[in-house]
Amino acid sequence: MYTAIQAKNIAMEHMNHIYYKLYKRRVRYIMAELTRRANYGGTAFRFNAKRGDKMEIEVLEQIAAELNQIGYQCNVYNETTESGTKNWYLNIQWEGV
Repeated sequence: MYTAIQAKNIAMEHMNHIYYKLYKRRVRYIMAELTRRANYGGTAFRFNAKRGDKMEIEVLEQIAAELNQIGYQCNVYNETTESGTKNWYLNIQWEGV
């Protein structure tokens, strides 16, 4: 029983490590792109999640929630292409901010 609990804890720590590694990468890219676009007069940014797996979507939802708290208008949504694949996007707007 103890070994099973240890294995579960190790697996959870590994998943958290992967999640926050992905989170750091996405935040770094998104914030750099927001800064660049704002400096050139942009008022919106649409980030395309290339992987589209569950962890990627959760990371985008967390980033959207955090940006919404500081005044941006963000949402995460998907679009289905003609071939049937789903593409996930994070849409960020700051026009009225």
